[in-house]
Amino acid sequence: MIDSLALRWALTVILTAATLGSISGGGRSRTGRAPGTTTLRISSAAHAFMGVAMITMLWPGGTVMPGGLEAIVFAVTAGWFFRLASGVRPPGSAPRWPDLHHALMAVAMIWMALAMPVALPTTGMAGHQHSPHGDTSAPMGMPALLLIAGVVLAGYFLLAVVLWLSHAGLGLHITSVAGAPRRSRRAFEAASHAVSSAVMSVIVLGAL
Repeated sequence: MIDSLALRWALTVILTAATLGSISGGGRSRTGRAPGTTTLRISSAAHAFMGVAMITMLWPGGTVMPGGLEAIVFAVTAGWFFRLASGVRPPGSAPRWPDLHHALMAVAMIWMALAMPVALPTTGMAGHQHSPHGDTSAPMGMPALLLIAGVVLAGYFLLAVVLWLSHAGLGLHITSVAGAPRRSRRAFEAASHAVSSAVMSVIVLGAL
């Protein structure tokens, strides 16, 4: 995991801001005028939960809930976004890729729930028990499939940073004064997702 205390605090602050930014439009419709739909509110709550979970994972022993239950919650979250990505979309709705990305974020959270117990040092209860040879910092071997999945996820999230920044740039391409606030908000949300993707890649790489 990430050993630098300064880096942990920096990522915590950055990820907190990114999480707030990514859920900033959860209570509003795509136009920014009317109240958001139930789907948008559920998606916003899922973003908030994943953001909090990512922040806790930056710190030793940090989990929102027991590992097994956490994995189940993230599996449901992944299913929710996969459903949105594969479902019929009404005119004017957001493109499919962001929902697929959010589903992969949830998959990465499941990966973290599985990988963290393997990646953490085997120090025994409360870190006070020692191995026969006095080595308390050697992690258990990570299964090859889990390792490969981690590398693929980390690589994808690095690519996602570029894709989200591209979305942010398009959002700032204002074609009308009336649409400027809504486009600026979408650009800010896209930039927040880019930051979250970058942090996720760092967290996954730190667990490998």
